[in-house]
Amino acid sequence: KKQTAGFDQISGLMVGLKTLPPPVETGKGQLFAVSSLLPGEGKTYTSVQIARGFAAAGHQTLLIDLDVRKPDLHRALDQPNQVGFSDYLEQRAALSDTVQATSFEKLSLLPAGQFQSGNYALLFSRQSLDALDTLRSQYEIVIVDTTAAELFKEHLPLMHQTTANLFVIRSGVTKRRLLPQVSRILE
Repeated sequence: KKQTAGFDQISGLMVGLKTLPPPVETGKGQLFAVSSLLPGEGKTYTSVQIARGFAAAGHQTLLIDLDVRKPDLHRALDQPNQVGFSDYLEQRAALSDTVQATSFEKLSLLPAGQFQSGNYALLFSRQSLDALDTLRSQYEIVIVDTTAAELFKEHLPLMHQTTANLFVIRSGVTKRRLLPQVSRILE
């Protein structure tokens, strides 16, 4: 029953996302950031399910793991995490060398990679935002799995660049007293 409820919620979310207007910029794909207030609320699961849904509907989709502290997308898609977005930002790899095909048709993954510098400002630097803009010109849908918003706020500049920001709130996990913080984060 729980799995059916989760599927129904993702299906409903997909319907809503598909009705959003296309980006104002011609030739640019939609960019969605998925976050939660705290770890363990299901943002990685939600990101994967949304990405699979868009890919299954025929959209060229890219899923990006920007949760460099606890990268999980590569595990969820049974992919390696040797080279990824961090390696590009720290100039150890070209952006084109970091994207991987997955076993799902039309779904690619850009894993977190090996974040060595500890300079978290790089994640949403001008270089990072420019890379996301480049990727939006190559994919119809770009979904970014971010860090937990309550603990780490460096991804907030990204939220001004997106088509939509999705916050995962999980019944029985997300503390009700923390919910007003979602509004403050989005301001």
